[in-house]
Amino acid sequence: MLKEIRAFLRRIGANALVIAHDDEYQNETLSPDKERLAYVTGFTGSAGLAIITPRQAVLFVDGRYVEQAKKQTKFKVYHVPRQRTVNEWFTQFLRPSYIVAYDPWCHTVRQVNAWSEIFTKRGAQLLPYTPNPIDKFWLTRPAAKPVHVFDYPKQLAGKTTKQKIFPVKKILKQNGLDAFVVTSPDTVSWILNKRSDAVAYAPLYLGRLIIWASGEVMPWTEENIALLKGKIIGVDPNECPVKIKQDATNAGASIHLMTNPFLRLKAVKNKVEIQGMQEAAFLDSIALCRFFARIAKSPQKGTELSVLPQLEMFRRQSVLYRENSFEPISAVGRNAALPHYEPIEGKESLLKGAMLYLLDSGAHYWCGTTDVTRTVALSKPSPLMKKRYTQVLKGHINLARAVFPEGTSGANLDVLARQPLWEEGLDFDHGTGHGIGCFLSVHEMPPTISRYATEPLLPGMIVSNEPGFYAHGKFGIRIENMMMVVKEKKAHKGFLTFEMLTYLPFCDELMDETMLSDEEKQWISDYYTEMVYRIYPKLDDETQKWMKKQVRRWIRREKKSSISS
Repeated sequence: MLKEIRAFLRRIGANALVIAHDDEYQNETLSPDKERLAYVTGFTGSAGLAIITPRQAVLFVDGRYVEQAKKQTKFKVYHVPRQRTVNEWFTQFLRPSYIVAYDPWCHTVRQVNAWSEIFTKRGAQLLPYTPNPIDKFWLTRPAAKPVHVFDYPKQLAGKTTKQKIFPVKKILKQNGLDAFVVTSPDTVSWILNKRSDAVAYAPLYLGRLIIWASGEVMPWTEENIALLKGKIIGVDPNECPVKIKQDATNAGASIHLMTNPFLRLKAVKNKVEIQGMQEAAFLDSIALCRFFARIAKSPQKGTELSVLPQLEMFRRQSVLYRENSFEPISAVGRNAALPHYEPIEGKESLLKGAMLYLLDSGAHYWCGTTDVTRTVALSKPSPLMKKRYTQVLKGHINLARAVFPEGTSGANLDVLARQPLWEEGLDFDHGTGHGIGCFLSVHEMPPTISRYATEPLLPGMIVSNEPGFYAHGKFGIRIENMMMVVKEKKAHKGFLTFEMLTYLPFCDELMDETMLSDEEKQWISDYYTEMVYRIYPKLDDETQKWMKKQVRRWIRREKKSSISS
């Protein structure tokens, strides 16, 4: 493949080709026919970017995927941002008159604008090239599958398209805009109350919209693009492909860069969506309790993949279950030290002989979406494992207990989850939390909890809380619950906190009580008390016995009566 790509570069007179992970919709999860980065590099992660030159082949990934990428590809792997960013690489590589080709469908306006500044300073040129050149060389490229589109009813969505568009009409008029172009599939799906099976693990309707200030909604078609002549339209540079901006400009439109005005509206769940997400979390908590009870019964039986159908079976016992919300991360031992480990059929590890098992999984129920992680002991854990697990748990509790003023971003809270590890010079190389869509993408912007987060957390936003620790080549630990931002009723006016949505025991065998403060023990007691009230009555006898064993020493004596029989 490198030989063909380099011959292509010589043919068009270019010095490099950029290959994105993303497709023309900037999807995180791709259909098989859009996995160009994986085909060229061998790297199968959900984020990355490769650059191929006549003499170099480099791959840029974030901290979740560094070790995985090094195992999967022969490309030079750069850890972004610790080793080198793409911008830094371009700064060093470019020479006057250099030409770098890229697919304008697969890169956003923001990304290419940042590159353009570097290219201008270096006297180099960015060359938008369509169709994507990789498709020419991909002789075994899978055919695109037929797509089924379906309506998402108002009784689940909570609002009609007209109701969702109404507040944006005012925003457009205030900014002097004639229209806004929506290019993000999750936003389009949310606006139209439509879903599809186009993408695995994400029921997104793949489309683009023109939202006029009058409230009229049009699909992005050649006929409707022509109507943009002489109009001022908004696009979000973080979402909009360069090709969309080019087509609008060529049609005679003036472009105004702005944040997608629907992002907050979508992230702040309405009452119906909140009820649906609460129900989804409730159903998934039951299924996961049953799954981990079976793991505890036979902790040395099966493989990383063979145990998963049982979880699927428990989830399917709800008529609301549709599918997984992402490929489960099922990992034992040193595999769990890779935050996004992917077991391969026939090469997966046995549970037998392993001390720890990590499962990060999620589900789409018709009413909402989930994402939950637990790490459990399969045999007697080492003192170091217990210590690291308890440190991660302390960070999880710190964040879950947080009370913070309105206007606080995830960056202000991120330190709470990391502090117990930081105290010993340790850290984890991924975000602490992300937004979760309602029967949409399991990773929803803009809410995030990380050192780079800027968006204020608002009541009604649903986020994950997932600190971890990874001992390379040895073991990995992560604990993840879903939480909703709510108004704090006990504190001063104008303060917020989190409401737990996931109710699933932590691993009692890995918890070192001596490391926990009285406040942390109280939080665990309160969490378990609520869990027993909500979840315990819905469990079978075997799972109830397992839950009793996990929670008994943590619930205050006066609260134990419901599980003491």
